[in-house]
Amino acid sequence: MTIPFNIGVLQLSMEPVHETVAMAKACEDAGFDTFWIAEAYPWWRKHSFEARSSTAILAVIASQTRRIQLGWGIISPYTRHPVQIAMEARVMQDLAGDRFLLGLGASKIFMKEIGEGEGEKVGPATVMRESIEIIRGVLKGDKFEYKGKAHGVDHHAYFRALLEKQYGRGRSESGQRCFEADPRLRHRWQHRARFEKRKRRRARAGCDVSCQQSAEHKRLRLSRTRWKRAAAKPRRWP
Repeated sequence: MTIPFNIGVLQLSMEPVHETVAMAKACEDAGFDTFWIAEAYPWWRKHSFEARSSTAILAVIASQTRRIQLGWGIISPYTRHPVQIAMEARVMQDLAGDRFLLGLGASKIFMKEIGEGEGEKVGPATVMRESIEIIRGVLKGDKFEYKGKAHGVDHHAYFRALLEKQYGRGRSESGQRCFEADPRLRHRWQHRARFEKRKRRRARAGCDVSCQQSAEHKRLRLSRTRWKRAAAKPRRWP
């Protein structure tokens, strides 16, 4: 019985993308079986090479190759949440199909650099096991919730946390940040808030809100015209 023997090439994601793509195509033409991308980190800068996303590069390679297997070698759950890993794996499945290999590992180099795992109650083995379960559950496409020691997955809570982290908690705080960035937005935000409040009040009273909407939209268009005229004039910012 002949044991299958595959030969692959591993490359760091530090070279320019067009050179990495050319390398993958050359490996495919030369008859190699697998092309792996190992993710480089920013502190590995050498000879003007900069770290790049291995998942993005491999997606480009998948669109320009036909036979060779393509793998992440590796992706760490300490650099990406397992839900995000599953989302990026779905893209690779669409592009490469059965050629795609998902390599998952703790990445001791990354853990050592950020000080992760030192004195922690949850070790890398637990993080890896929970990450694999989450990725498999998300890729099934069904409603999925998970609660573990290191990770918990509730899709609505997860994306809500991402929005709150980026834009602030609640509508009022995010709106205040918009006001600080551009005072001209204050009038538009307050006008919209008053419109929604009147709309809910008339709906509770059983009134027809269609006429009110038309009038409000007309006022909004006039207000936008005034904003454009004001924006064209030089303004002294506070």
